[in-house]
Amino acid sequence: GAADQHLALQGAKPLVYHPEDLIAVIKAAGAAGDTALIADAWARLQQDVQAKPTTAAAASFKSNPSLNPAVEPQPGRPSPAAFKAVIKAYVDAREFGKALQLVAELEEVYGGTHATSAYGGLAFLAIDALQREEDIAALFTQIKARKDAGQPVSTVMMNLVCRAVGRMGNVEATGKVFQSYEAWGLQPDADSYNAVMESCMRAKKVAAVEGLISYMTSKGVEPNVQSWNILLSTAAEAKHASAAASAVERMLASGVQLLKINAGKALKLAHEQRSESLLQLLRRANEQQGLGLQRQAFEGWWRRGRGGDGGNGDGNGSSSMNAGRSGRVDTWQQGLPLQQRQQQAQGKQQEESEQPEQGLEQQASSKSEEGQPLRKSVRAGLAAALGAAMNQ
Repeated sequence: GAADQHLALQGAKPLVYHPEDLIAVIKAAGAAGDTALIADAWARLQQDVQAKPTTAAAASFKSNPSLNPAVEPQPGRPSPAAFKAVIKAYVDAREFGKALQLVAELEEVYGGTHATSAYGGLAFLAIDALQREEDIAALFTQIKARKDAGQPVSTVMMNLVCRAVGRMGNVEATGKVFQSYEAWGLQPDADSYNAVMESCMRAKKVAAVEGLISYMTSKGVEPNVQSWNILLSTAAEAKHASAAASAVERMLASGVQLLKINAGKALKLAHEQRSESLLQLLRRANEQQGLGLQRQAFEGWWRRGRGGDGGNGDGNGSSSMNAGRSGRVDTWQQGLPLQQRQQQAQGKQQEESEQPEQGLEQQASSKSEEGQPLRKSVRAGLAAALGAAMNQ
């Protein structure tokens, strides 16, 4: 248990522990809410890497090589993975002030690398750790408390809040957080703009994402790989084939890597809307960037016959997908991994086998509508809380 681990840290031998063992203790302490054990394990880890600097190299940060190049540990300092573990542990224990102090220390050692990015080493906060509105508001309040106390507040810290709010799809609240950058003398970076774009993506606002990319460029902030992939994902989710084609074309011209998941979404859209231009651009991306999509996925509908629909093969959603199918699986599905195709097939079978009666449908619709004001009020409450904190 946590108590045994605590005692072991106090008196066990040898004095030098393996960093990965101490990281495991920190994670367990965070899950148990044992802040004393988190502090003890972290202090011991720092002592040990200073005494034996080579142990710091035990855990370098490397999540997605195409997006997040490896960040090697600094000699005599905890690794990015160790910082990640202790920050998450304090967030799990809802000690947001201590978590922010460690973010500041992480910036001192690994500032300017993917280890400090809200879309890199700190992405877990917005994706996993900050799921509740009250936790996001509490983190924001602690950032403001640091500012009021004269402690440094960074763009990285604000990006954590901005992305967490953005992932909720609350454009208004995300905008309020973004306003605080200028109000507090902070310079937004690419992650800051990406967080706002992510909120627009979840609201399927293609024009807003395109506008933000133009705006950030005008401010001297270069769109990065996440920026362009957010645009592509938004266009695919919004069923906007021409915008998706434009995004892919610009990404290829700039040498920006497409994420396979977004390429898959766009590929499905190309077949749904029979956009030959989008399909050919995705074919190029697959060949040039090694996305791993199967060649059959780019077999156009023209090879199977158009079924007499007379379309020009580059529309925006009016063509019927049943024409010329002859019972075959859509070719965009053939480009997906087998497990993903099986999951989609299972979902379709379940949907077809669970046809509710009309009365039940109406009842479900009514309940959904009843829940809408509550969800809206919660989001409005978060926006109001952020706005109040900013104005204090």
